[in-house]
Amino acid sequence: MDSNRDVVTYVPWLRRTKLTISFDHQKMKYAQTFTTLNKAKDAQTMFASSLKKQSEKQLEHIRQLLEREKNLNGQLTNLERELTSTNGALEVHKTKVTDLTQQNTEMKQKIASSDNRFTELQKLLKDKTRSLEEEIHSRRRAEEEVDSLKRKVESLTKVENPAEQKLVKECEELRTLLKCNSCNTRLKSHLLLRCMHTFCKQCIDSRIDTRQRKCPNCGDSFGIGDVRQFYL
Repeated sequence: MDSNRDVVTYVPWLRRTKLTISFDHQKMKYAQTFTTLNKAKDAQTMFASSLKKQSEKQLEHIRQLLEREKNLNGQLTNLERELTSTNGALEVHKTKVTDLTQQNTEMKQKIASSDNRFTELQKLLKDKTRSLEEEIHSRRRAEEEVDSLKRKVESLTKVENPAEQKLVKECEELRTLLKCNSCNTRLKSHLLLRCMHTFCKQCIDSRIDTRQRKCPNCGDSFGIGDVRQFYL
């Protein structure tokens, strides 16, 4: 009876023991799994934290890049405005340079023209001076001859006779012949080779200057090369 009772008691105990062992084993297994999961969770948490920090850094970097882009766009806008203003000023300066270049060219042309005119006037003045000196010389000689004739006339008029009166008349005629046929004032000093008529220098120069290059006596045309000075 005792053996049967022991068997009956042992079987439940054995079952409880097996269940306890199985439970402990499962508990240990679950504990290990829990530990592993906690470690994985901690690793995932650390990884997520690392990713968050990295993401925050990237977002900050992106924010800085956006701010930098904004600043660069502002600088670009200012530079474009300055470039537009500079281009406008450059066009104004180009226009001024073109105007000044044209004015410089025109001024050089005027200076060259003035130099040529000055050279012509110098030559004309030189020719006029030479002609005036020649005219003065011719007039002086003619006046000396006239004075000489006057003295002869005065000496001859003191004695009245037909021969002397004739001589006085001839002297007056000679004086008339010495005067320019055009103005009847100045003495003859220049000759026209084409027609051989003689006039004073002023009358011939006047016709040359006014392009009336025809002989006052016969109307024959003449050029500057046809004029020659002669001395009485």
